[in-house]
Amino acid sequence: MMPSQSGQQGPNVMVLQQQQQQQPVSGPRPSVPNLRTPAEVQQFLQHLPQNIRQQLMQMRPEEQSEMLRKLFRQQHLHMQQQQQQQLQQQQLQQQQQLQQQQLQKQQLQQQQQLQQQQQQQMQQQNESNLQVKINCNNRALKISSLLGNPFK
Repeated sequence: MMPSQSGQQGPNVMVLQQQQQQQPVSGPRPSVPNLRTPAEVQQFLQHLPQNIRQQLMQMRPEEQSEMLRKLFRQQHLHMQQQQQQQLQQQQLQQQQQLQQQQLQKQQLQQQQQLQQQQQQQMQQQNESNLQVKINCNNRALKISSLLGNPFK
């Protein structure tokens, strides 16, 4: 419950009353280890939703302190979880990029092997065609020699 006289209110309530009149400020929230000074506490309070600030104003100073500690811990835990998720996403992206690079490398190697096989097949085909021509020429020479060599 909130005391009726402002002289009995704790310093946290006074800060909260001042903060309630201000709009939340954009910008990064201070991390938990940095909430040491009243200015840092005020900055943290500015980022709290209006309904939570109102709830804090209705608490006794001891309850306010405990609630602020809980909020600090929750935010710190949330920030750690976000950082962990970002790290995991980065690691996953790096792993996917590595897998993609390995796949591209395998595809390139397969293309090179296919080209080598095609070149070998073409070379074998050319050699085979050349051998057929040689054989045909040899037969033509034999036939011509049997016929009395009309090509001379």
